[in-house]
Amino acid sequence: MKKIIVVFLILTVSCFAILTEEQSRQFLSEAIKLWGKGDFQAASKKMDDAITGSISAREIPWFWYFKAKVDIYNDRVDIAKENLETLLTFTNIEEIRDLYNKISIFNNPESVEINGYDFKFVEEYMGKEGLTEYFYSPVGLAVYGEIIYLIDKENKRLIKIKNGSIVDIKKLSFTPKSIATDSFGNLYISSNDAIYKNGKLLYSNLKSPIIAGVDRAGRIIVVDTTKIYAFGDKKTEKMLPIPTITLDCEINYENLYILDAYSGKILVYDLYTFKKKGEIPLKEKIWSFEVTPAGRIIYFIGNKIYVDGRQFEVNSTPMFIEYSYPNLFVIDWKEDVVKRYLLKDDLPIFVKVEDFETKDATLTLNVSVEDFFGNDIYLASEFLNLYEEDVREYIDINGKTITKDATNIASKNLLTDRFLGKTLYEDKNWKYTGGAKIAFKNRGKYVWQLTYNYAKIFPIPLVRVAVKFEMFDKKYSDIVIYTEDVISGEASKGD
Repeated sequence: MKKIIVVFLILTVSCFAILTEEQSRQFLSEAIKLWGKGDFQAASKKMDDAITGSISAREIPWFWYFKAKVDIYNDRVDIAKENLETLLTFTNIEEIRDLYNKISIFNNPESVEINGYDFKFVEEYMGKEGLTEYFYSPVGLAVYGEIIYLIDKENKRLIKIKNGSIVDIKKLSFTPKSIATDSFGNLYISSNDAIYKNGKLLYSNLKSPIIAGVDRAGRIIVVDTTKIYAFGDKKTEKMLPIPTITLDCEINYENLYILDAYSGKILVYDLYTFKKKGEIPLKEKIWSFEVTPAGRIIYFIGNKIYVDGRQFEVNSTPMFIEYSYPNLFVIDWKEDVVKRYLLKDDLPIFVKVEDFETKDATLTLNVSVEDFFGNDIYLASEFLNLYEEDVREYIDINGKTITKDATNIASKNLLTDRFLGKTLYEDKNWKYTGGAKIAFKNRGKYVWQLTYNYAKIFPIPLVRVAVKFEMFDKKYSDIVIYTEDVISGEASKGD
């Protein structure tokens, strides 16, 4: 009954309103500008005025869609959900349903389960072309933004790959052993006894360090012969049980995983206390593994990739594997090639337009693409598309890194914090915002910049632009709407 009443009110107000369509649209324009300045409460008041006016039938869904988004920013997720449910009783627009699904999923993430995986080949990078050798024995790989970094042990090289091609090769002064990047794009490489940051010595006098990764608090997690280290503002260390023979190690948001050759198991430690949490038994001997953001183990035997009870076949003989969600890299020494695959669980991806700005006849949207847990997704450009009024536009894509301050002040609703771009620590929802269990200052945020040419002459008074991340026939989107008044005014920012 409540939905019927709301539908009646929406249609009645639109038909018998005091404000004209032009006046309602003016209030909407002002609300968009206020949203752009981060004044969400004022934007909400303008939207309350906007929806009391006359609204054309074509524009009704988008007025209420934007009102729902503003309500989410203002921590009124229940109201937004109710209004979206009402909208979906008389329209089934994909983008409106996507926002509704964000509320259902991201505001209650503990109830979401993994039910399946998709897998496919993307591209390969050859180590040799003709008489030119780029790499011979890669032992590690890391990804940041649009760049893939590969370390070649025998040649002591750092190889940089972008858009499928090798764009740079640097000679290293040491023999590389493992590699990782942090959220700001800094590059960490271990040698036989030290850790280097962007080519400069950072920590020395180690025994045989393997970098497990850089955690979300910015600490470098290292497993040495006899110890676990966390290098940050201060150094934390813990002795490993003797004997422990570390073949490989990885981290996700909460755990450190160590592949121990002595026990033939993967040892699981709490990332923040280094207390042992458990062991994962292995049916066969392996020497390389990866872990998904959700903590599922990926490993290979022969040319078969295994994850969570599933099996996928690759056209390679892997020596090592590396994973940057949802990209799986298979390092094949025999064929002197690195092959890239997509290996994705069915957890949803969070797409959000951070802000947009205009210049001459172009509109640029700054877009964040995050996994279920709030981690940035790299190598995303080839899966991002932009649609103006359902027409796909040609876009130029670049990336940039911004700084996000961490906070322990959470909203009532988790989805509000995801929309606001909060990075939480110590709060119960830290794991879903790219945050950490412990206090830290800030972290880097990678933003994709999508630029396209918009029509200077407005054929319609209200234009909607959708950004979609499309992978395995699934679409994850966010929308901005603008009017001529918004475009002719100041740049709009959503954060």
